[in-house]
Amino acid sequence: MLYQISSGQGPAECELGVAKFLAYLQRRHQVTVEELSAGYHAETYRSVRLRSDEDLQAYVGSIQCSGKAPAPRDGPSSVAVPVICPLLTGLPV
Repeated sequence: MLYQISSGQGPAECELGVAKFLAYLQRRHQVTVEELSAGYHAETYRSVRLRSDEDLQAYVGSIQCSGKAPAPRDGPSSVAVPVICPLLTGLPV
């Protein structure tokens, strides 16, 4: 199945969330990255397309994360991050 992790129209924190979520999936599942769209800061991504034979449906939806922003900002960061949305729900690729 083909999946996409996207930061949507979110700020830099969302792009960092995409990178961290991709790293999480790579540690726990067999995934192949098909396409990367770089974020505005080092080691962040606007979107990632990946393929997996494993069922990743448990991750479909969005998460809320908080943490240090990749660029200096005033105050703590707490934003909703769109995480993983299937491109081909239920269809073999």
